[in-house]
Amino acid sequence: MENFIDEYYVVNPNYVLRHDEKRSIIVDKIHKNDQINSSDNFYSFIHPYHAEFLSLFNGSRTVYEAANHFSFLKKINLTDCVNFISKLIENKNYYEISICDSNLYFPQNLLVKKSNCDTFHNYDKNDFSYSSLDFKTKRLHFPLYITYMVNTKCTTDCIYCYADCRERKGRGISKKNLEKLFHEIDKYKLAYFNIMGGEFFLDNEWEFIVQELIKIKVTPIISTKMPISNKIISILEKNKINEIQISLDSINPSVLKKLLKLNGEKYIEAMKQTLNELTKANFRIKINSVITKYNDSVDDVKSLLDFLSEFSITQQIVIPAGFTLYKPSVFMPSVKNIQLIKDFLHSYKENYKFSISLSDYAKKEEFFMKKTDKENAFNRRALCTGNINQIYILPNGDVTLCEGLMFNKAFIMGNVNNKSLKEIWDENKCAYLMNQSVHKGSICGKCIDFESCHSEKGVCWKLSILAYGDENFHFPDPRCPKAPKLKNKLYIN
Repeated sequence: MENFIDEYYVVNPNYVLRHDEKRSIIVDKIHKNDQINSSDNFYSFIHPYHAEFLSLFNGSRTVYEAANHFSFLKKINLTDCVNFISKLIENKNYYEISICDSNLYFPQNLLVKKSNCDTFHNYDKNDFSYSSLDFKTKRLHFPLYITYMVNTKCTTDCIYCYADCRERKGRGISKKNLEKLFHEIDKYKLAYFNIMGGEFFLDNEWEFIVQELIKIKVTPIISTKMPISNKIISILEKNKINEIQISLDSINPSVLKKLLKLNGEKYIEAMKQTLNELTKANFRIKINSVITKYNDSVDDVKSLLDFLSEFSITQQIVIPAGFTLYKPSVFMPSVKNIQLIKDFLHSYKENYKFSISLSDYAKKEEFFMKKTDKENAFNRRALCTGNINQIYILPNGDVTLCEGLMFNKAFIMGNVNNKSLKEIWDENKCAYLMNQSVHKGSICGKCIDFESCHSEKGVCWKLSILAYGDENFHFPDPRCPKAPKLKNKLYIN
């Protein structure tokens, strides 16, 4: 047999294996070790046998020992076990198999040498037991992605804010209930737990939240827009948090004053100090920059990138500001200037040590193209993952489908102060949205394609309420060729 069978390999730490009762899942993590190659935005069901086999690669066995052990347990030919696992060792491409009329995928570089990893997962092979198989049902038995909006307090008043922060309120989930929530989450493996606000660091007990998550081996993704002190950085270090996401839109003080409604000069000086200290502490820093009509110039973006190059930035995402229900929409950038920025980034991004990307944005043609083109585009839309594998926890403890829906009562599934997250998920109160009678008064209420449209890829509820208002949540996705005229201008022009 080949030499690799005597080597020690482990499941790539950039992936998570999780069982889901009648199938198992492989998904890529948001927090990644950039030194180890992996597939981005990967998600696939796999057979529980495959997950159980992979769980044996925990650093304690050679490839031969793991294959031999699995062969003995499942009475499968040893050579077949070795041949299968060889396809997943430092594989450069996806590996695909077909089971029960379903295509199952394995990501690239799934098994990597133990010597190349500082940390790796320890899975229990007994976690992957099952009584029947189901690779068709999209909705998971527990969310894989959770975002927690801690509060609606901020140190800024951003003119483009998409969140409903019109009332500034603190955390509405007690420490006791947070402990219960985190204890429950500990039973499941998440792809990410995202913490945001408002402003997370304005919570008086933010350290407690971090500590509780670390206890259950969940490294939270923390987002902030405020300059943070050395004390905060030290606390994060103590809790082994070494990555943070910071929003910084410009280094031009006058622009910052317009965008954030604060003293731009003091803000940028304080943020420079923060980035300096984070760099000294070897933090991995991700930057989000929202582009409006006040900073949609190549010069402004270039000055920001040059400024960021002085620090340990790992990633910078440029985000064209989009329509919001909660602020006057007088801030959106122009398509022409966004295209100039896009061209600049394409030509010059190699000059910077960190990765740079431009987020997608709503374009006029998405809503006004020819009917046949619109039909084709709508059929190619991405799957809506709200109530499929993700949930969003609001400051008061309400659980909703995604961050774009905020406090809209039509999408509230329950409250973690009153019930467990599993109970809320299993009750699935938002399943009523699949009842066509709920959509009376909308074109969806009479559409012959209602069931396939809503049960397959689903609609973007966020776009529906942005386009037609909170009260018209039952209206179609505005990208649908049958959708009525937009009430609100969502696109940039």
